[in-house]
Amino acid sequence: MKKILFPLALLVSIVLDAQEFDLNKYKYRFQRYQSAQFNFNFMGGNNYRMDRNAYQSTLPNSTTQHFNSDKNILNISLDLPFKFYRIINTEKLQQTQSFDFLSQFNANNEVRNTWKNSTQFIDYSLNNRFYKGLNFNELNFTLNGSAWTNKIYRDNQASFFNTRTKYTGGRFNLSLGKGKGRLEMVSDAVTTLFILQDLRKKAGIGNYSNEQIENIAKGITSINNTRFIDFRYRLIDQLTLLDSTLKSNGIEPTSAIKYFTTINDNWLYATRFQRYSGSRWSVNYLFNGSMGFSNSRWHNNDTDAPWVNQNQTTNLFNGIGFNYAWSKPDNSGANLSIEYGYLYQPNSRTFIQFDLILDGLVNNRLYGMRMSNPDHRESYNIMGQLTPQLSIFKFFNPHLYYSFKASAPIYTNHYKNSGDNQLTSFNTVYQMPAFINMGLTYNFF
Repeated sequence: MKKILFPLALLVSIVLDAQEFDLNKYKYRFQRYQSAQFNFNFMGGNNYRMDRNAYQSTLPNSTTQHFNSDKNILNISLDLPFKFYRIINTEKLQQTQSFDFLSQFNANNEVRNTWKNSTQFIDYSLNNRFYKGLNFNELNFTLNGSAWTNKIYRDNQASFFNTRTKYTGGRFNLSLGKGKGRLEMVSDAVTTLFILQDLRKKAGIGNYSNEQIENIAKGITSINNTRFIDFRYRLIDQLTLLDSTLKSNGIEPTSAIKYFTTINDNWLYATRFQRYSGSRWSVNYLFNGSMGFSNSRWHNNDTDAPWVNQNQTTNLFNGIGFNYAWSKPDNSGANLSIEYGYLYQPNSRTFIQFDLILDGLVNNRLYGMRMSNPDHRESYNIMGQLTPQLSIFKFFNPHLYYSFKASAPIYTNHYKNSGDNQLTSFNTVYQMPAFINMGLTYNFF
């Protein structure tokens, strides 16, 4: 059983990897990865909101007027996404290819204000960088389409209106460019470090050198490339190759059963993120286009006739873009927040995480700083947020896993606006939404 407690400091949060192997110097350009998965996600939430307003005139003997309102909003969301992703990284080519399909339904039920919408979205993208040394030519293409329906009903007691809008459209993006630099893929080196750390704790393999880490990482890349070519490649063959790679690099365990269960657990169930190191920049010529068609129906009160509007749009545009990307897998980071997290992880495939996040902003703006301000107008805004959050993630088998996330953030926002010849207004909003997100994911390969 493993418990990890991690406080993040005020204003500046620093994360450092405690390892001697320098991931930023790892360069191995022979990666071929692909994955496909289908998800089912359900999210429900309830948001209780309190608005407290006050207005006071600058005139003599004026009184302060208060206007308060409370709202309770229930909303649900259902997502059914399918995702395919492929990446190729060689000396002369970096290519990413993706295909996404999403079917989504959302509903909101508030007193005298309800809405429902459904969306279908499809997206395909292909990005290529053709390298010669560190210089590259870039060719990127994206094509997507969407269709959605939105229904709204509002009733303010004196009158009501009912609207329905349907939209169908699509767009494409094409860019050609030149650049310099490279983001190196270091994901397999990170996986190697985790495997060796587990083997040292459980199977008694002893210390290992940077050369061993690099060679084992290259071996893991070769195994993944074999799976890229044939996703039916058997698990026993993959583990045999992994065992051969470890043994050929001098990894000798003291316990055979702990050794094989450890590499099996890491190979099947460990969470792996795409990790990069390096930087690059590019200048691109952009050519984009879009087309859309919408149909709206609006009905106000029982006695009014419905109003219908149809609209079609077509756009073509181009321009110049500049892009810069930078990544280090073991760098320091900073944020303007207070964050405290508790992570409970009994094994490499199950974890529970609890987070508390507090964000604050104070903005005192004088209108007269940049323009004439005869009324001495002034405004300020103070915001705060506290977010308890619980996340659970569990594998049922190597292809199927379950995820659950619950959060209940508390927001407060206090605003004041004043001036010599106007009402002084105060507004304080408290929001207490609660969200639940759970789903099943199936990885085909």
